[in-house]
Amino acid sequence: MIVYFLLFLLSVLAFFYFRSSITQEHFRRREKSKQEHAKLVERYEELLLEQQEINREISELDQHITRMQYGYEGESASHSPSSPGKDESVEEALSSHMLSTGLLSLEQYQKAKQTMQTMKLDLLGTCLALGFITESAVRELKTQFPSASHR
Repeated sequence: MIVYFLLFLLSVLAFFYFRSSITQEHFRRREKSKQEHAKLVERYEELLLEQQEINREISELDQHITRMQYGYEGESASHSPSSPGKDESVEEALSSHMLSTGLLSLEQYQKAKQTMQTMKLDLLGTCLALGFITESAVRELKTQFPSASHR
């Protein structure tokens, strides 16, 4: 009977010894994983900041390209957006103003031009319907361009 008891006791001790060693290894791996996770999170945050900076730079360059395409790069401040040139229609002046101020991107403008014919709306109405500009922006633009209509 004592032999069985000693075998049982040895089995219990062996079980707890192996369990303890497995648990310790598990904790070491877990700590290592936590450290690697912390490094990855830090790197991820660095990359997010870098991405935001790149997106900001892309936006600035896109606006610069738009201004260059529409001839606004060296334009004097005395030219008022509400007084279009004699050969320039109000809608052209409006679109040029919206593009040069960054209110509308070139891609949005091109999409709006395509959609205008389908929706039978003017530029302001189309941009509003597509969600490119807000109602308050429409009101502000209508004060600058009184001839621009919004149906």
